Amino acid sequence: PDLREKLTSKLIGYQEVPAPKNTKRAVMQVAFPVGNWEWPINVPMLLLTIAGNFSEFPTDTRLLDLYIPKKVAEHFQGPKFGIQGMRDILGVYDRPLSLHIIKPKMGMTPEQTAAQVYETGMGGANVCKDDEMLSELSYCTFEDRLKAVMEAIDRVEQETGHKMLYMVSITDEVDKVVDKARWAVENGANGLLLAYSAGLSTLRVLAEDPAIQVPIMLHPSH
Repeated sequence: PDLREKLTSKLIGYQEVPAPKNTKRAVMQVAFPVGNWEWPINVPMLLLTIAGNFSEFPTDTRLLDLYIPKKVAEHFQGPKFGIQGMRDILGVYDRPLSLHIIKPKMGMTPEQTAAQVYETGMGGANVCKDDEMLSELSYCTFEDRLKAVMEAIDRVEQETGHKMLYMVSITDEVDKVVDKARWAVENGANGLLLAYSAGLSTLRVLAEDPAIQVPIMLHPSH
């Protein structure tokens, strides 16, 4: 009984919502004691405790929202830049930032990619990003694409004074992502893109790496 009192989750909210005939549906709020986690908390176990079986039964349950209490959140560094930091880099404060997603998803050479970025940069786009599906291809390697696009961005700034961030995709296997990110930064990258499939734990490792001093964009759809 003492262990249950200390570590078991509690139902603290229940609100029924419209449902098909002869069924019930509800939004339920469940609280988890922070004593379930060792300190410092690691992201995989935090998510597993809260939502471990939601992906197992997607037709019956859905995780709608998650609140992290201050006692837990203070163990995470959080973003180095955030929205305000990106505005400071770009010098844009009085309007929404505009984003150019490089299209088509794949098939372009580094030079074709850079030419597209140059056009949108001249048109005023603040940020450009690889499509999340853009991977390592023989005719458009990560290294060559980064070099070509950053040269295009530099041309835009030299000609107009307009600054632009390029979020180059570093999504890869977990044992390669950090080295890939560090290489990108060392070779001129001013932003990084990580797709959700690499995992939130990978994002945390990148964000807390002192060698990675550029904004990181997470692509969290699907």
